[in-house]
Amino acid sequence: MTIEAIQHLQDSGTASLVGAARAGYHTLPDGMADEYTAIEQLLNEHTDRWGRPDLNPAQLRQVTGRADRLMGSVMYGGAEQILTEHVQPALDALLDQVRADRATVGRYANEAAPSIAMLEESDRVREAIVRLHSLVPHYGALRGSWEILRKRSMRETRDPLGTRSPLGEVANMPDLFADWEPAAHGRAPWPWQGNVLHLKLGWLLDNDGRIWLPTANQQSEAYKRYHPEPKRVYAA
Repeated sequence: MTIEAIQHLQDSGTASLVGAARAGYHTLPDGMADEYTAIEQLLNEHTDRWGRPDLNPAQLRQVTGRADRLMGSVMYGGAEQILTEHVQPALDALLDQVRADRATVGRYANEAAPSIAMLEESDRVREAIVRLHSLVPHYGALRGSWEILRKRSMRETRDPLGTRSPLGEVANMPDLFADWEPAAHGRAPWPWQGNVLHLKLGWLLDNDGRIWLPTANQQSEAYKRYHPEPKRVYAA
């Protein structure tokens, strides 16, 4: 049962959420990370020589109880609350940092790779360059947590592409790029340069893109804006 409980934490994405919080990418409700740490400590302190859990019945109940509480906190309304109160604000903070760093690095903001000239800049500029070129883990973790929480919320969106949709990343994508739907299916190139993340985010921010991590309902509203339902015509 202990192994099953730990596997459920992995399968539910709870372990990934805690990992992202520990890395400082976003916060979690009070107690979540502590519950996970307590489970880890119990398992680390009570294993046999083969590394398998060796818990007495009271310890087993404690582990499974904590695991159940953790999984319950990332289901349905709890998942959406974590998204809106912890993950969405974390994205806003990251984008504020990206804007500030792009302003700091100036002419280097649209360069895909580091250069010798960058090394000759001040500490402040070099630090901003490093942050821009190191965005992938941070941004990727936020989007990963978003996907987990969207799945755990058990809410459907009207957007047929779901969390794979460009509208799930940029709320106003159709206003920025007319060929967004062909591009989403690989039939047209995106307007930013290559696959370098800071260039993609820079292009979106420069063109007033609304980068977000929407709830299912928020994504549905964005989808309806660009795919309005035809008006019904009733026969006289």
